[in-house]
Amino acid sequence: IIPGPDTDLVSYLGFWNGEGKEVAFITKRKLRQFPSLYGNGSIQRTEILPEVAEMSRRLLRALDYRGFAGVEFKVDRHNDSLRLIEINPRSSAMNELAVVAGVDFPWIAYRSLLGMGMDGEQPGFRPDITCVNEEWDVQAFLELNRRGEMTFREWIKSLRGAHRIIAARDDPKPLLFGLFRG
Repeated sequence: IIPGPDTDLVSYLGFWNGEGKEVAFITKRKLRQFPSLYGNGSIQRTEILPEVAEMSRRLLRALDYRGFAGVEFKVDRHNDSLRLIEINPRSSAMNELAVVAGVDFPWIAYRSLLGMGMDGEQPGFRPDITCVNEEWDVQAFLELNRRGEMTFREWIKSLRGAHRIIAARDDPKPLLFGLFRG
């Protein structure tokens, strides 16, 4: 267990083609997760994190990796080093964050599977893009509020400008189902 807040969790999401070359990536930071300390990121933001990207690339090259990869680290505040938390060999629940930030992983993977590759240079991502998984974030807020760590006003303020990945005005059922399933 590495002490520190959930905001010390940083990640690399990438797609590596059949030749073992990185085709696209983003780096991001968890702002909140549920359950706290060990859960899924409920609100996350893209950030330019060169050390996270480079450490992930070195690790994935050493593994002769292909496909989707999610590499998560936590900042160890004792010495400001990155500690490996996990490697996920799949796409992320926060794919929408990458898409909104300019890296459409599903499209990139589809093109790769068809042998089409990418036209031109690797797509870059936009930093400071925030996405929220509303179902998980309501649960995160309730947990933090019960512990006296976040007020309703603070929670609402933290959501300003975040792209929603579930809620839609023309189709509220997925969000409502998610909020009320046990």
